[in-house]
Amino acid sequence: EVGCRVIAFDRLSRYDLEGLQKDIEDLSGINSQYVCNTLGVCVDNIPYIYIINPLFKLGSLYDVLHVQKMHIDLKKRMEIAKNIAFGMHYPHENKIYHFHLSSKNIYVIFFNLS
Repeated sequence: EVGCRVIAFDRLSRYDLEGLQKDIEDLSGINSQYVCNTLGVCVDNIPYIYIINPLFKLGSLYDVLHVQKMHIDLKKRMEIAKNIAFGMHYPHENKIYHFHLSSKNIYVIFFNLS
């Protein structure tokens, strides 16, 4: 199963599109258990860009916290923060920068709440 993330740009120049394409290529080459693999990208309908990823049934960290309103204790929050740091280490070590890290860009695979 796959998920599709839609990114809409108000204005997108050719330079922006080329830069975005390079960023997506860089990120899709990352092989880390902490980073979501990009399966594909569709740019046929500018200003919308569609990024195809594996489907994460729990959604993003934002969804878990604000939509599903799951309670996450301090120990689990620290584990999530540690995993995010591990996820950002490899790209930054290879001079690949995300520039927009937010809870909507962090996908949740599972929660072991015990």
